[in-house]
Amino acid sequence: MRVYSWNMFCFNRRPKAVLDFVGTVEADIVCLQEVPKKLLKPLKILFPHSEHTVDSERAIGKKDLTNYNVILSKYPLSKVHAIQHADIAHSLRTKITIRAMSPMGWAKIKNRNALAVTAHTPLGPIQVFNAHLTLASPSHRKAEFANLLTVRTPEIPAIIAGDFNILEHPRIKPLSWFLGASIKESLPSYPERELFEERFKNASLKNPHLGSVTHNFSQSQLDHVLVSESLTITDSGVHPHLNGSDHYPVFVDIHPHS
Repeated sequence: MRVYSWNMFCFNRRPKAVLDFVGTVEADIVCLQEVPKKLLKPLKILFPHSEHTVDSERAIGKKDLTNYNVILSKYPLSKVHAIQHADIAHSLRTKITIRAMSPMGWAKIKNRNALAVTAHTPLGPIQVFNAHLTLASPSHRKAEFANLLTVRTPEIPAIIAGDFNILEHPRIKPLSWFLGASIKESLPSYPERELFEERFKNASLKNPHLGSVTHNFSQSQLDHVLVSESLTITDSGVHPHLNGSDHYPVFVDIHPHS
């Protein structure tokens, strides 16, 4: 069974390429982040089963631009949970940074959510999460990941997919300070990746894309498909085409333990 995760970018200017990719990719489950409203229906008709929730609302001028987290599946879905994250109060330096970067689409973000479902697959029921963690700071990302686990069903395997925004490259970590992180968290030496890998291990989750670069500017593994230790990973990879996004799609092939 193949699972894809992709942040398709809310300002994606290649909608045909997006639909062509999702419609033809060999996948059983696809988790999409930052889906604009105009692509919500066209994407959902590509698979027999789907669920969605609000990813976030971006304040663009006097209007809110709503994006969605979407799970597309060949298999029936049940037990749908919209997992709401707490809104983040921005510091003055963060407000100045957002205003300065507004020509690139940066905006104040609110009403952020993740999505969890149970997929009834040939491997048995699997709880699938689709998450887009904040870029604000490592502390907020830690809290949001913990928030996901509050609705995890321990009796069945889990897949936690999405854009986690974990900054790894030393030259990009200082960006965290402008977005509200502490000085300690913004230092090039701050071990956010190592701390998250420990959290994954404690949650009995494997990260098959560790060491991959899924976002060119950050030179980091932002995108994840975490898999329960009770499932066997037979293949994983990073798709080579962006299709109008700034993130590469990532995939994992899984089978039950023999």
